Amino acid sequence: ESEPELERDAAVSAWEVIMGKACGDEDMATQLAMAFAEEAEQLLPAMRDQLQAEDAVLLQRSAHTLKGAAGCLGAERVAEAGQRLEQEAKSGDLTNAASMLDDLDSCTRRYLDEINHSPAMRPPSS
Repeated sequence: ESEPELERDAAVSAWEVIMGKACGDEDMATQLAMAFAEEAEQLLPAMRDQLQAEDAVLLQRSAHTLKGAAGCLGAERVAEAGQRLEQEAKSGDLTNAASMLDDLDSCTRRYLDEINHSPAMRPPSS
C-alpha cells in the first residue's frame, strides 16, 4: 500500500471510532473531535510552559486531562503518551519529560491530522 492509502485508512479508523463513541451521530462526533482539538491546542503549549517552569504538579494535571480526553475518543496512542508523561510528572523527576512531551505532541498532531482528513471533517465540495 502507498503512504496516502495508509493515512486514509488511519483517518477512516479514527473517525469510525469517534462515530462509535457518538452512537453514529455525525454532528455529535464532529463536536467531540472539535472539542478535543481545542483542548489539545490549549494544553500542549501550556505543558511546554509548565515543563519550562518545572511545575510537575500542573504538568501532571495537564497530561492527565489530555490523556482522559484522548481516551474518551479512543485515541489510544495519544492516551498512552499522556499516561507516560503523567507518570513522569507524578514522580517529580522531569528528566525525560521533554522527550515524552515531544512524543505526546507528535501523537496528538498525527491523531488530529487523521481526524481532519476524514470525509466528515472536510468542507463540502462545490
